[in-house]
Formats: sequence, C-alpha cells, structure tokens
Amino acid sequence: MCEQCVSRRQMLVGAGAATLASAVGLGGGAEARPVLRMTTLCAYAGAPRISRLAPATRRAVDEVSQIQRAIGYAQPLHVFRGDAGNALASIVSDGSGRRRRVIVYRPEFMESLYRRGGPGAPLTVLAHEVGHHANGDFSYRAQHKHPWRKELGADYIAGLALARLGYRSADATRALMMLYRRYGSRTHPDTPRRVEAMRAGWRDGGGRDRLRFG
Repeated sequence: MCEQCVSRRQMLVGAGAATLASAVGLGGGAEARPVLRMTTLCAYAGAPRISRLAPATRRAVDEVSQIQRAIGYAQPLHVFRGDAGNALASIVSDGSGRRRRVIVYRPEFMESLYRRGGPGAPLTVLAHEVGHHANGDFSYRAQHKHPWRKELGADYIAGLALARLGYRSADATRALMMLYRRYGSRTHPDTPRRVEAMRAGWRDGGGRDRLRFG
C-alpha cells in the first residue's frame, strides 16, 4: 500500500471512541448519555441510517476545515465517523435547545471511493455535506424546500469547493459517476442532474482543466 493510501486509511479509520454527547459538548460524558435527537438528515446517496458514532480523525476534520475556508463558511461543524450508509449532514439536539451542526461519514464507504476514484472522490462527499449546512438546509425556512433542490444545491457547493481547492472537473464529479443513478428517487435527483449542478459550481469556482497534448 502506498504512503498516500496509508495516510488516507488512517484518516478514515482512526482510533478511540466517545459518546456523541461528550464529543459535541452536549453532555457530561459516557456515563451521562443524554437523550439526543438528529433532525432531518441529508445523506449523500439516500437511506440515512446510523446507530454508532466515534470522533473523526484529525485529517478528516482538517479536510472539512479546508472546504469551509474554500467556500467562506465559518460556522462550527462537528465531524464523526459512524455506520451511516455513506455520509450525511444533520443537526443534533439534546432536547434543551442546544444544537450542533454535524457531518458523519462511513469509513468503509469513503475508503472505497478513494481506492476507486482518488482523493477527490471522498473529498467531494465531505464538501457536499458541508454544502447542506452552508445552504441552511436545516433551517426553518428550508422545511418546505424540495429535497432535490437541497441535493442539487449541496452538489453545487461541492463543485465550487473542489474548484477552489485546485481539483479538475472530473475529480469533482467522479464520486457521483461511481454511484450512477439513471433515475431519481423521492429524495435524490438522477445523476446527470447532479453532475450538471456540480459542474456549474466548479465553473463558478474558477475551475479550469489543463489541456493535455501528445
């Protein structure tokens, strides 16, 4: 395994676990275990389900921070690895009014994307989830926003971020193409629509593909 792959694996798998409450500052620790609630979930490819969480590795947190700086979004985000089907964004509340913006990714899913599509593929997924928060998809005003608009808006932000981080358009759309869906679902548009939204963000982010000769 190459050094870059080892580094990526360390990012995704990490070590050590903590309760969600203590990790985001919503409870005293493992013994307290307050009742937590996730609001509407926005998952990268649908079917958001999660039962276990652990802190994300430092590199995963750093990548989310890079994405936030690239798009100019400064609100605190808490990043976790867990058994989500792929990756998701949500708001966590303990019932007392304290809320935290969270992103959860499944390590195995992200590592598979990296092995098959390179570093831009999993980065796009993280950028998509950051996009949900940046677009205010969990706000009161967004409760009547069509799910497809939320997903396409997050895809646009992902393309914008990837362009500003120096990635090619193919890097920005690779994860979507790897999970290709000809038809949309109730919550997620078809892949061609999502790719176009991501490419629009990439173009608006100043993305330029280098021409190759020979």
